[in-house]
Amino acid sequence: MKTTNNLIIVALAAIIFLSCTIIKETDPIDILLSRTTDPKLKEQIIVFKKGGYELKANYKNHNVEAIIKSAESFLGTPHQMGGLTNKGIDCSGLVMVAHQLNEVKLPHDGNEQARYGKIFLSVSDLERGDLVFFHSTYNTDKLITHSGIYLGNNQFIHTSSKIGVSVVDINSKYWSVHFLFGTRL
Repeated sequence: MKTTNNLIIVALAAIIFLSCTIIKETDPIDILLSRTTDPKLKEQIIVFKKGGYELKANYKNHNVEAIIKSAESFLGTPHQMGGLTNKGIDCSGLVMVAHQLNEVKLPHDGNEQARYGKIFLSVSDLERGDLVFFHSTYNTDKLITHSGIYLGNNQFIHTSSKIGVSVVDINSKYWSVHFLFGTRL
């Protein structure tokens, strides 16, 4: 009887261990950590993880097409760090304002915006209206250094420091290297 009880205990412990392992391996931030070899990037992901993620955004109605239309109304607007108007806007400002105009509240900081919504690690899983986040586009301690809104067909709208608000290919050589993940609110 003791042997049977011991076997049951060992089997239950194995099931619990495997369950914890499976859960951990499906956590998108843990997957990012397992894929990352760069020590600085790994540390930034750890710090980001501690701040929380996959939070629920504050909105009554999430109208993706209206949000995209609002973002597109800024096409050609020059880049201005901290800007929030058609006279000048930055990348996280574009994301924030396009959502704000449609009663969705997001912070004016890409690193904080990335905490909202379900995370998708692959561009192929993105849908129109998802937020897209990039790392290491400039030197900083923050994980997220650039953001935009996915339009579908591998295109996203963002604010370029050189040409302002524009639409670009997320699979281009530059953006594919810096793509971190997308989120769906």
